Amino acid sequence: MKSLLAFKYISKRVILHPFLFFCLFYTQAQTTESVHQLILNTNFRQADSILKHTNTPTPYTYLLSTYNYSLKLLLYENATAFNESFNHQVNIWEKACQQTDNTQPEHYFSLACITLLQGVVNYNYGAKLPAFFMLKKAKRLAEKSIKAHPDFVENQLLFGLLNTSMGMIPEKYTWITNPLGFQGVFTDGINALKKYQKQDGIFKNEAIISLHLVNSFLMDNHLEDIIALPATTVTEKIMKASIKIKSNDAKGAIQLLYNTPTSSPVKEILLAEAYLLVGKYDKAFIHAQLFLEKSKGKNYLKAANKLLYLSSLIGGLNKKQTTFLSNIEEKGALVTSKDKEALSFSKKPIKKVEPLYLSRLFTDGGEWSKAYTFIKKCPPSIEKTYRNARILHLSGKLNDAVPLYKEVLKDTTHQGYFLANSSLQLGYIYYSKKEQNTSVYYFNKARQLPAEAYDENIDLKARLALEAFYGR
Repeated sequence: MKSLLAFKYISKRVILHPFLFFCLFYTQAQTTESVHQLILNTNFRQADSILKHTNTPTPYTYLLSTYNYSLKLLLYENATAFNESFNHQVNIWEKACQQTDNTQPEHYFSLACITLLQGVVNYNYGAKLPAFFMLKKAKRLAEKSIKAHPDFVENQLLFGLLNTSMGMIPEKYTWITNPLGFQGVFTDGINALKKYQKQDGIFKNEAIISLHLVNSFLMDNHLEDIIALPATTVTEKIMKASIKIKSNDAKGAIQLLYNTPTSSPVKEILLAEAYLLVGKYDKAFIHAQLFLEKSKGKNYLKAANKLLYLSSLIGGLNKKQTTFLSNIEEKGALVTSKDKEALSFSKKPIKKVEPLYLSRLFTDGGEWSKAYTFIKKCPPSIEKTYRNARILHLSGKLNDAVPLYKEVLKDTTHQGYFLANSSLQLGYIYYSKKEQNTSVYYFNKARQLPAEAYDENIDLKARLALEAFYGR
């Protein structure tokens, strides 16, 4: 069902499902806090053992059980486990949770989170139609929880995550989502998350990460200081590394991931991408191979083969590059944005190493001097002007980037990505300069310019920027 593609924006923009799988745990009991830490450190078997032997189960027992299984499937990509047991087991926990005291604030909160997690995992494994109804059900349970216990602090997190995720559904899909009540106000979600992160509880770090993940999508996070992001547990380190890659800090991601004690295939594909962006092509190739060896799922298979192709081509590794291109088209699923980008790449792959493409990769990795070295070797073109603007912009030279972005916009013969994204970036720059009218002008212009395959993404970012920054 084509309209269900809307939910790719509820799923992962930086490898995992960032807004949703942290919406989980409130506890006063030390045992529950310990299990929470075990799960975030990917000690799934130990956490499962403790939960199974709980003498007096509470709603949190079933919530933690669902989270334990969900995070395991999200980090380890096991299609067999999903198909054979996940929904059946979660339904058992849900029914058990329904039998707990419904006058307690934890009751409906836990049920909403259980259903929300189930929907996220189903979407991740390609079951989009069931995921749609699970997310709708989670919204209904969340509303019941908030109505019954408006002062229950955990509802702020639940309200924030639901509204930010639903508020990010592209307008082209609202004809189907709005009549079914599946809609949210993005700014209300952001404000709820900001309010929640000030609470003194075990969710504080999760709320901080959630907000940074929203920012990393909204503004590419290039103006965001991520040093203060928590990175104590394995899950937090993986999330922070993903944000670092998105924020043009590939070296920082490598440093963080390299010593993270986990066998998760997600770690391997993040390392493969980061190494490619800093020019370590042999290491990028090795970690992409490790991902394919470890993964038992269908997500990121196309992305991994794209990384194998690029690292072997650019690094001169003399591998079977045509096989990698074929694998992009034939293997894996089309759930994640990374896999969709890989498939688009396979239709028009680069056949030889060009300075312009190398400049693009080094820019994405935060290697500004290398990026500039290669961009100088390129003949004049609209893409060269655009890439030069990006280098200056991302390296903090905003005033130098502005005239180049505007130069791109003057070339109306190229009605595509470079024009639309140049307008979007000018909106961000003038927002940072507190020039509201000019910022609004460029955000609106970005929404009007066609951007081919990227049209939906740029339009969404511009719309959310107008709503988040200016309430429009």
